[in-house]
Amino acid sequence: MNENMKKSSKNHEHKIHKAKNKFCFIDHSWKIVSLVLLILLIISTIFLFSNNEQTDELDAQNALQVGNITKDFLITAFNLPELNLKKSIYENNMYLHTFTIQDQNLNIYTSLDGEIVFVPGLDPININDVNATDNKAPEVQKLEPSDKPIVELFIMSYCPYGTQAEKGILPVVDLLGDSIDFEIKFVNYIMHGEVEVKEELLQSCIKSEFTDKYNEYLYCFLEDGNTDRCLKSTGITRDSLSTCIAQTDETYNIMGSYTDKASWLNGTYPKFLIDDADNQKYGIQGSPTFVINGTTVNSARDPQSLLNSICDAFTTKPRACNETLSSDSPTPGFGFNKSTTGSATDATCG
Repeated sequence: MNENMKKSSKNHEHKIHKAKNKFCFIDHSWKIVSLVLLILLIISTIFLFSNNEQTDELDAQNALQVGNITKDFLITAFNLPELNLKKSIYENNMYLHTFTIQDQNLNIYTSLDGEIVFVPGLDPININDVNATDNKAPEVQKLEPSDKPIVELFIMSYCPYGTQAEKGILPVVDLLGDSIDFEIKFVNYIMHGEVEVKEELLQSCIKSEFTDKYNEYLYCFLEDGNTDRCLKSTGITRDSLSTCIAQTDETYNIMGSYTDKASWLNGTYPKFLIDDADNQKYGIQGSPTFVINGTTVNSARDPQSLLNSICDAFTTKPRACNETLSSDSPTPGFGFNKSTTGSATDATCG
C-alpha cells in the first residue's frame, strides 16, 4: 500500500472514531437529561403532595375553628344549656357543622369565614351585625284577656324540648278542661327524619278523627315514643286513619316534600305544611313555641308555670287557677321523669 493510501485510511479511521465518541456523548447526555427530568418530576410530585396535604390540613383546621365560633354563638344567642360540636366539613362552598344536643343531631351551615350563620326557620344571621338576642322568639307582649283563652303549642314530635313542653302542659289541659281552647300544632319543617314526618301526619289525623282520644294517645307516646303500642292502648287502628292520612298527605304534599330535597328549607330540612298558615302568622321559629290569645309567650315548662301563664289570659279566672300543680320541670325527651334543675325555657329545636 502506498503512502497516500495509508494516510487516507488513517484519516477515515480517525473520523469514524470521532463520530463514535460524538454519538457516545449524545447517548450519555440523553441519559443524564432523562435522569435529571426524573429527579425533578419526583421532587415536584413530593412537593405537590405535601402542599395538598398541608392545604387539606389547613382547611380542616379552619372548618373546626369556624365550627367552634358557631357553637359559641348559638349557645349565647339561644341560651342553650349545652351544645357539642361533632364535626365540621366543607360542602357546597360552605361549612356544614354537625352539633349534638340532648342526643339529637343539629346541622348548621355557615359561610367559610364564619360570619353568616344559617339557622333553620330564620333569615341568615350576620353575627357581626345582629345582636344574638334579636334572634330569639319574639319578646313577650301583654296578653289580651279573654273569656276562653286560645292556647296553641307548636312542636316537633321528636324534638326533646317539644316533648318536654307537651309533658308540662298536659296536666294543665286536664285541669282547665273546656275553659280553654287548646290545640297542639306542628312546626312547618322537620328536623328528625322520616319517622317524625309520619308521626306528625298520623297525630294530625288522630286529632281530627279521634279528638277525644288524642291526649290519651299523647300521654302514652310521650312515655317512650312507641306509636304502635299507643295506637293499640287507645283502640285506634291504622286502617281507621288510612283515608285521613292519604287525603292529608295529598293536600299538603307531605311525603312529596320529604322526598324532594330541592324543596327543603335551606336545603337541609323537609317542609311540613299542615299548620303552615299559623306558623307564618305567629312567626314560629322552633319547637316548642307557646302562643296564648295570639301572643307568643315565654314560660317555664313545668305544669305550675304553664298554668300561671294561661290563667293570666282569662278575663275572669276560673277556680281551677287556684289549684297547685307540680313545679318540677319534665326532662327533655321521652319518659316522665322530673327535674328540679330548671326548665331550659329557651332550649328549642330550630
